[in-house]
Amino acid sequence: MGVGPEQARVVAVIRRPLGAWASLMPSLSDLAFLTPILELFWCTTGVGWLLTDSDTGWHIRAGEWILKNGRVPSTDLFSFTKAGQPWFAWEWLADVLMALVHRGFGLAGIVLVSLLVLGATSVCVYRSTLEESEHRVIAIVLTGLAMAASTIHWLARPHLVTPLFATAFCWALNRTERNQGPGVLLALPPLTILWVNLHGGFFVGIVLLITYAIGAVAEELVHGARRNAWIRARRYVWTAAACALASLLNPYGYHLHVHVVRYLGASFYLQRISEFQSIDFHSFTAAYFETLLMLAIAAAVWHLGAGRLVHVLLLLKLVTLGIVLGTEHPNLRGCCRARHRPGDA
Repeated sequence: MGVGPEQARVVAVIRRPLGAWASLMPSLSDLAFLTPILELFWCTTGVGWLLTDSDTGWHIRAGEWILKNGRVPSTDLFSFTKAGQPWFAWEWLADVLMALVHRGFGLAGIVLVSLLVLGATSVCVYRSTLEESEHRVIAIVLTGLAMAASTIHWLARPHLVTPLFATAFCWALNRTERNQGPGVLLALPPLTILWVNLHGGFFVGIVLLITYAIGAVAEELVHGARRNAWIRARRYVWTAAACALASLLNPYGYHLHVHVVRYLGASFYLQRISEFQSIDFHSFTAAYFETLLMLAIAAAVWHLGAGRLVHVLLLLKLVTLGIVLGTEHPNLRGCCRARHRPGDA
């Protein structure tokens, strides 16, 4: 039986206010942005958790010194035992920004900015996952897991920008893999300039590019298309080279790179700094990491069967970092999704 004109008008009248209310409802992207705040109270002790690391204080003081003197320091300003020794303020730009925020808004401002960075990271993770999985529920669930597993690193320090930049790199690389925007790679070298002056984790972006290049070559060789190997990989190789050159645009030049290599290669730091230790499976974040680890293994098997070696290599790298160094990265989630496309196994 059809709907008469009177009934149609009644339905329209009812739907009009419902539609207005629906437009006010938050989207899943909004929920992704709020996820760090919700998990901060669910998984940790609340906003105070962001200020439980003493490094926050000296980052602010370093930024104040830079603003006062108009240059970056080259010798240790704060240590008693190392006073006057060579020192690299490799997060100088983040230090300046923290000092400016603290000057205007105090520690509350530092906490707010940290939450904004975490929220932006969460949104990038969600949007990237959504593009790959094409399933909103899966995307928001995996985003929540990934962010919860990384709460151990939620401290008001410059290192919060590295997951954000790494997620942006992965988003750009995945779009390039799908041939949805090869020109997006052009944005990565300028992004590297900003990254290298905010935090010493800038090399992660270059490693990601090299990983995609190696994976692209491996895929073409497996499929018997040797001539296409370099054609497909060269865009990543040239972008990695451009990013490496861009990373030299910092106050210390190539000396910063030498310092980072020595720092990460020093067993003294690796054995004593807690965030470099292997993951503690008795910690409160272990359950989230274990869930992601199981999903990562399943995703690796799926990608391997589909011949997508780029994502297999990426998973191996991220899982290794998570287990060995306890640095669960939100982009581990990015590889835990499976998207069926024509021609996939």
